[in-house]
This record gives sequence, structure tokens and C-alpha cells, in this order.
Amino acid sequence: MPIAFKKSWTSPTPKSDDYSQRERAQCEIGVSNAAEPSSDSVPTNSKETSHIEMENLERKYDRAQSQLQRLQKKRIFNPGWRNCREKIDVLQTQLEKAQKEKETLRQNSEVIRERLEKTKTRLEKYHIKHDTVSSRLHVLREAERCNYSYRKLRRIENFPEPEYEKLVES
Repeated sequence: MPIAFKKSWTSPTPKSDDYSQRERAQCEIGVSNAAEPSSDSVPTNSKETSHIEMENLERKYDRAQSQLQRLQKKRIFNPGWRNCREKIDVLQTQLEKAQKEKETLRQNSEVIRERLEKTKTRLEKYHIKHDTVSSRLHVLREAERCNYSYRKLRRIENFPEPEYEKLVES
């Protein structure tokens, strides 16, 4: 039978805001305690004492550094927002510039729309003129072709029969 182990440790990253505040406080306490010597073990030799204190300080520093990195990952500590006022001012100036550009673009689009309407009316007038001219030309060409055919037919009819046959044979 397998032996079941009970988990006695808690989750390393609970989702409560309380935990992040406790972690931040522990980080600050860890940094402030780093300067104090640890009273856990008191060796007799002073070299040993300084060496152990140095190791303890390094561990506490590493712990504090890792906690600081965790806090930065969680974005609890964000040094970029210290200058909020400046960022807000920059964003407001950018917004004002964008609004001015939008207004000029709107005015330009109105001018372009008016020019487009004028050009449309000119083109419509041109197309009307062009259509009437082209239709007149077409009618004249058709009449001329018909007239030519008519004259040719009249010429053939005016010839006497023998001359007509000669003309057809040649």
C-alpha cells in the first residue's frame, strides 16, 4: 500500500493582497535586520563569528533581492510611476496635438469634397457635350456612308445593261 503524504506547506503565491503587503514588510524587515548580527549561534572564535555573520548577511541580502524581484514581477513596486504628473502632462499635450491634427484633417477633407463636387459638375457638363458631339459625328458618318452607298447604287442603275456587265466582269 502506498503511503499518502499530507502537504503541510502553503502555496508560495497566494492571491490575496494581504500576502503581498506582508511580503513587502518582510523584505523591508529582512533588509533592516541584515545589519544586525544574528543571535542564533554564537561561536567562540571572532574570525568564525565574522565569517558566519557574513554568510548570514549574504543569505539575507539574497532573500531580500529575490523578494524585491518577485515584487517587481507582480508590479507592486513600479518605480516608473513616480513621475505621474509629468506623464499626465505629456499625454495631455499629445492629446491636444492629436485634436488639432484631427481638426485640420476635417477642414482639409471639406475643401477636398468641395473641389471634388466642382470637378464632378465640370465632368458631367463635358460628358454631355462629348455625348452630343460624338452622337452628331456618328450620325454624320452614318449619313455619309449611306449617301455614298446611295450614290454608288444610283451610278450602277444609270448604266445601261451591257456596260454594267462589263463593269462587273472587270
